[in-house]
Amino acid sequence: MNAEILAFNLLNPKATLDATVIIAGLEALVDKSYYKDTAANRIRELMPTLKTFGDCGNLVVTYFTNLSILLTPVGGFSTGVALNRNELTYSYKFSTPGTYVVTLLGTRLSDKNYSGSGYIYNSTSSASEYTYNRNIDTVTIVVQ
Repeated sequence: MNAEILAFNLLNPKATLDATVIIAGLEALVDKSYYKDTAANRIRELMPTLKTFGDCGNLVVTYFTNLSILLTPVGGFSTGVALNRNELTYSYKFSTPGTYVVTLLGTRLSDKNYSGSGYIYNSTSSASEYTYNRNIDTVTIVVQ
């Protein structure tokens, strides 16, 4: 990373990057749970002129463990995993035999239902201006 920053600074003397700040920022991300896009955004904030969002996403896949997909933390309880609406596939491998109950929750939110003058005279919004559907289902998985 230092070599890449030095090369960038040589080519861009008026927009130099501080390698110490970037490395310290990356170190602060270590051992934290992030969704891939969130981690990529954090990296992009550290070096917006050096890396594109796609580059940052590749760094996340290459160098970070996606801790946000761990379903069974110590104690066996999980608050769940949010799936990215653009990447709806997900897999998990149970490592301990047993019976597991997985609860699936799906929510669909409509576009805004404008009423009256819309936002012309009233720029507030509330939940009543949206319709939503929520589906809940459970799946029992037996691991032997």
